[in-house]
Amino acid sequence: MGLKGVILITGAPGSGKSTVCRVLSEKIGCSCISVSEFAKKEGLTLDYDEIRGAYVLNSSKIRKRLEALLKREGCLIIETIDPNSVPGPFILGVAVRCPPKLLKDRLEARGYPEGKIIENLEYEVIDGPLYDLISLMDLNMVIEINGCSDDLESEVELILDKLRRRGRFVKRFNWINDFLSMI
Repeated sequence: MGLKGVILITGAPGSGKSTVCRVLSEKIGCSCISVSEFAKKEGLTLDYDEIRGAYVLNSSKIRKRLEALLKREGCLIIETIDPNSVPGPFILGVAVRCPPKLLKDRLEARGYPEGKIIENLEYEVIDGPLYDLISLMDLNMVIEINGCSDDLESEVELILDKLRRRGRFVKRFNWINDFLSMI
């Protein structure tokens, strides 16, 4: 495709970001980077948050290393929960979404504590992944996909179509009623 820049993939933990990143990478030939794995491997963490059960990442150092990697590679697909540590220029933003009931099941299966599950369900329901992306780029550079779909290939095809044709943003998901039925 001859892409130059970053395809930024964000979403709640368990939404399917890593899988989407890998599948998209295979299709377009850009390297797939998981910010959390990259940070751990490169020693770019500051601390470990016992309450959240997650590393605190050094965003400024991550950003600098990713800038150097982007300069070398030309195109990267970067998946993260925190898109503020990702440098541009951005080609596309992908908000990977997941229905709350399915997301809850996935997070419970990972052994997440109840507080962390609720925090991530709320992030999903209030369109957190979408908001994070539009704070960094124009809304028409963003697409929502269902990372928990049984037909992930079709969801990735939506990304490829968006890369080819661009076009206006189309809101696909509203999980509020789904979430309310759970409480």
